[in-house]
Amino acid sequence: MGHHRYLAVSAVSEIVCIEPNPYLQKRLRAAARAVVEERRARRGPPLTVRVYAGTLCEYADEETLVEFDAVVCVLVLCSVTRLGAELAAAVRLLKAGGALYYVEHVGAESGPARRALLRAVQPLWSLLGGG
Repeated sequence: MGHHRYLAVSAVSEIVCIEPNPYLQKRLRAAARAVVEERRARRGPPLTVRVYAGTLCEYADEETLVEFDAVVCVLVLCSVTRLGAELAAAVRLLKAGGALYYVEHVGAESGPARRALLRAVQPLWSLLGGG
């Protein structure tokens, strides 16, 4: 699962993936199958991976009573339209004492030239990067 591989440690029995980008959903499903097969080949404990299309808000709005030990957002928060609502949904889906982890890229803080460059390439970057 690339940079998601750390989620497949042997103590994890279930992974629920929620991905808004249709292209990345296909890649995520393929990676999930590979991780499950790898776990099976190593005769590790069973692992279930489910991939849902959409956003955390859409998943949480389905009156889901599931609570998670952890919610991990990797390079996706930049592509959602309602960031505050997505983060609120993530917190709502956590068990008491659960953890929210996220990895995101950010724009340059210093240097007007660097910021101008980032703004100039942003439309193309959004098109190629899915958001």
